[in-house]
Amino acid sequence: MVMHGHGGRVQHGHRMERQGLRRLDPAQGATNQPGTLPVTHRWAGMTLTRALIAQRLPESRVPARPPQTVPENLLRASLAGALCSRRAGDLPRIFAFGSLMWERQVLPGALPEPARLGGFARRWHLRDIHNRGVPEAPGLTLGLEPEPGECCDGLLFTLPDDALLWPVWRHEMLPGFYRTEWVTVVPLPQGRPVRALTFIADAAHPLHAGPLPEPAQARVLATAVGPQGPDAEYLLSTQETLRQAGLEDRQVDRLAGMVGRLLAVG
Repeated sequence: MVMHGHGGRVQHGHRMERQGLRRLDPAQGATNQPGTLPVTHRWAGMTLTRALIAQRLPESRVPARPPQTVPENLLRASLAGALCSRRAGDLPRIFAFGSLMWERQVLPGALPEPARLGGFARRWHLRDIHNRGVPEAPGLTLGLEPEPGECCDGLLFTLPDDALLWPVWRHEMLPGFYRTEWVTVVPLPQGRPVRALTFIADAAHPLHAGPLPEPAQARVLATAVGPQGPDAEYLLSTQETLRQAGLEDRQVDRLAGMVGRLLAVG
């Protein structure tokens, strides 16, 4: 059973099994700085490349049993609720921080614009059993976490019509581990603040892993594979897209170096 909650959250009535995973003590989490400066840094480790990923990891992996997803009628109801909660005059904008930055087929005709969101950080706190991992061997995927004083750089997309939000909504909300919020983002380098819809990790969801230490994150990212491919490829695409936009996330760079080293040594 699944039910719709507040703040654009889609909630599961029967909680999913934790796949034998435990939530780690937040004190063990990484203390990395947020990636907000367009400066190139070199982190210890091997260069992560698509050739290395293809050499070491299978192209995809099919789960033994398909994981639970949110039914379409509840997805559409939650989208309608999110649209009702926006301010009058707000355009259908999306602030993207993960795969939406490069999976442009979900955002047809929308041009990307670098932008900054304050008060949140990009974090690998969500277990991925749908796309880059399977229930038997979960991966990690990105979500925004509220962190006062931090900021997250990503891409802002302005859509020509509300109807085009549905493919984005389905893409992001199908697993059920996000809640949505209209936030204020600033186009870079010095744009006028605008309101945009974005996807925040739901800390109450069973697939919220909490702040794992970076070495533990790297080990998952270096091994997990799901129906959409290796988790390492997701990490690399995130790094490449940010760099192409003149943006940086230092944790993403560190993890890419760690994962490259893990894959290189086999």
